[in-house]
Amino acid sequence: MKLEFEIDDVWGGIAPVKAHPDDAGFDLALPKDVHIGQFALVSIKTGVHVLIPPGYMGQIQPRSSMTMKAVLCMTGIIDAGYTGELEVALWNVSNGPQVFRKGERIAQLVILPKPEVELVPGDVTAEVTARGDNGFGSSGK
Repeated sequence: MKLEFEIDDVWGGIAPVKAHPDDAGFDLALPKDVHIGQFALVSIKTGVHVLIPPGYMGQIQPRSSMTMKAVLCMTGIIDAGYTGELEVALWNVSNGPQVFRKGERIAQLVILPKPEVELVPGDVTAEVTARGDNGFGSSGK
């Protein structure tokens, strides 16, 4: 599959790239310097547009290097047919402000097949399963 992309002239975006051919995601880089205050949540425009084909979806995922800096990438879904600019939401949970420079890779775009699922009403809670309604922490630490 070929994924079409376009760079927005307004922000001067940087083309998404894979560091290695077998990487799952395309790295998204900053088109300009960004300052994120302590505990701040910011939405960053990337200047990148992609055309995800029908039957697929995109996901914005974190890069491990950002996680190690205590800056969390809030994941999101990009539906097929969306041609708007990709934005990345970053949350600085570190003990101080963070500065990132133009060209620094901040997140990754992963393209996945979209399953065809039809949601239908049913008697879900009456179904007996091994897990049942056991939720958070029910499988141990």
